[in-house]
Amino acid sequence: MRKLFTFLCAALMSVGMYATTVTWDSNTLSSIDLYHDGDSFTKDGVTLTALYGMIAGMDGEWMGYSNDASFKFSTSLGNFTRIEVTGNIRGLGGSGWTEASPGAVWTGEANETTFGMYFENVSQIVFTIGDAAPAVPEWVLEGDAWDDATKTLTVNSNPVSYAYSGVSDIENLVISDAVTSIGSDAFYNCIGLKSVSFGSSLTSLGEEAFANCSKLESVTLPASLESIGKSAFNTCGNLTEVTIPDGVTSIGQKAFYYCEKLTSVTIPNSVASIGGQAFLRCGGLTEIVVAAENPNYCSEDGVLFNKDKTTLIQYPGGKQGEYPVPNSVTSIGRLAFSMCSLLTSVEIPNSVVEIVDYAFQSCSGLTSVTIGNGVTSIGGYAFYYCSNLASVTIHATTPATLGGKAFDKTAAALKICVPAASVDDYKSKWTAYADKIEAAAEPEPAEVTVVFAANNKTAERTVTLPHTFKCDWAGGMERPDELDIIIHELYNDYYYCNSNMNASGSDQVEAGTEEDPKNDYITIKGVFEGTATVTGDYLDYVAGDYGEHNYSITISIKGTPTAVENVQTNHVQATKYFRDGQLLIEKNGKIYNVQGVEVR
Repeated sequence: MRKLFTFLCAALMSVGMYATTVTWDSNTLSSIDLYHDGDSFTKDGVTLTALYGMIAGMDGEWMGYSNDASFKFSTSLGNFTRIEVTGNIRGLGGSGWTEASPGAVWTGEANETTFGMYFENVSQIVFTIGDAAPAVPEWVLEGDAWDDATKTLTVNSNPVSYAYSGVSDIENLVISDAVTSIGSDAFYNCIGLKSVSFGSSLTSLGEEAFANCSKLESVTLPASLESIGKSAFNTCGNLTEVTIPDGVTSIGQKAFYYCEKLTSVTIPNSVASIGGQAFLRCGGLTEIVVAAENPNYCSEDGVLFNKDKTTLIQYPGGKQGEYPVPNSVTSIGRLAFSMCSLLTSVEIPNSVVEIVDYAFQSCSGLTSVTIGNGVTSIGGYAFYYCSNLASVTIHATTPATLGGKAFDKTAAALKICVPAASVDDYKSKWTAYADKIEAAAEPEPAEVTVVFAANNKTAERTVTLPHTFKCDWAGGMERPDELDIIIHELYNDYYYCNSNMNASGSDQVEAGTEEDPKNDYITIKGVFEGTATVTGDYLDYVAGDYGEHNYSITISIKGTPTAVENVQTNHVQATKYFRDGQLLIEKNGKIYNVQGVEVR
């Protein structure tokens, strides 16, 4: 056993572990009898040798010489750092030795020391070998372990709320397999924490569990985890990477708020709820990716939506340039674009009905916004503190309900451009911004090819919009107008006119005139996607059949794409226009067709 003890102590000392102590008590001391020069006594790796003199029963009165080299202590376990002799000392010599009360103390660092003394009633000698073990800090909770050399804390039971909050000494954290939950604020404001290793049993992270751990750089959460609490990693400014395992069902409000260096996040299939502002103020975040099979959320081009893509939830704070909101979106969520300082321009389609409170708050790089004709509500502070926003164009003829301070703190030169016929209405309802409201410029006429289809046939006409196709009664049968000819082409009858007309399918297509809504005219006011339908009656004069025949014609614009986004790059909204019946896209001085092929 003594050999094993000696071996272990030597091994520990050889790898730089903390100090060990060897104690000779009164029983040991009473067994020492050294009568001749060179005699020695060894116990637990420490040896006492008589060099010049004698020792007999150190626990009682014994004789020695006060010569500096009368005796020697030596050890095979490493280096002595301290030797404490308890007893009465009369006469003392030797380097490093000093008298104590009662006894003598040696300090230094050596594997042997010589001395000369005259002892009486020695009751104990304590040898310290190696460095003294540091005291365990008071903040280390019972059952947990602290390694001062590596600044590593190992947690072996569920840390309660505020367990280690504000402890700056911790640099590395090991959560053992015994831990199943981490309480709220358990490691809040541990500003020295750089790394965390999670055990395989952890299921929940409490609110603000690691909030304000400003040096934390990377987190791999365990497969066992089910919930990430509110603000769990809030303001972890150096966090660049986080892996959320498939199994997590909830991500709390502000869970990763203000993680400025976080660049990418993947939401697994299992996530059923994401709290508000979970990824807000993440200035380096360029994409939020949602697993394709997630039944509750989806992503497109790095932007987070609900599953059917009707609500835009979060635009990544590090995403740059212009952004066209997809046509499926009906609602832009609270704070969805807030503090996205690299966003420069946004186009909101006709499908959007509401822009919720704070949606674009503090987008300092935003200079222009286009809002479609479907919006009925713009929430309070929606564009508040967009300090460079100078141009807002709104296509809705009826002013939306406007929340307080929606456009406060924008550019001093802000212009809100609305349909000319609605200027007075907007000014009367948006009184806070009446001096900034003006008529929008009329759009350039669009040259398009209109396709009429019926009876398994088509007829095409290239015109400049707006354009009215009409039947001219005044011309008589000698001068049929173009609408007559189009219907003739489709139905194979030679000559007819129109009545009882009705249009449906697009607000860009009207039948009739103000004076006679049912007769003689089809007007296409602007470009539209999809088809419209016009129904009516015709009379066949040539056949002598003056009875009414019913017709139904579908109308479309040739070349209109189903997804203009296919020809956009880097989220830069191109200018769209028609030429010779073909939809073209102008961007950066170049012209492309709908397939994205440059044509000029």
